[in-house]
Amino acid sequence: MSNLVIKDLGHTGICIKSKDTIVEYQNSACEKICGNQIGKKCEKGCVLKINANESDQVFKTGFKLFRNIPVDANNVDSVIFNDGEKVITLLVNNQENIQQQLNLIKKYKLSAAELNIIKKFLEGTTNAEIAKELFISKATLRTHLNNIYKKIPSELKNDILSSHFGKNTKLKKND
Repeated sequence: MSNLVIKDLGHTGICIKSKDTIVEYQNSACEKICGNQIGKKCEKGCVLKINANESDQVFKTGFKLFRNIPVDANNVDSVIFNDGEKVITLLVNNQENIQQQLNLIKKYKLSAAELNIIKKFLEGTTNAEIAKELFISKATLRTHLNNIYKKIPSELKNDILSSHFGKNTKLKKND
């Protein structure tokens, strides 16, 4: 790996591991998230996701997006590429992105409960998990989400849904 030169990508962490998960390269953003792991067998969040998905035949090679992975004191979104020889991970600390989205949403005068729900939604928490954490029924949660979506413009709603589901989500015309 000594010949490897990768341009710094700002806040995007890059980690390259051997197929047995020994860290061969980290950029400074990755080191900031995970600590210095070079030469060590990685046992952090993204590797736990790889191990949890070993039974997934598609992931033996290819890539996967994992959202809201706990790594030490951070939560990250990660794209993990596995070519069968190396495992390349791109990491982004999602707390900064979530805070930016919340700042945009605050101007639409959501209640404290609605802001709490949308924060959990942006963090990748499922509806069932949100209802359980907040001790509310799924029907009450749906009511809160509907109220949120009535208060914010459809473009922002589309961005939030895309962020939550990790894909481009198109709204129906009657939304």
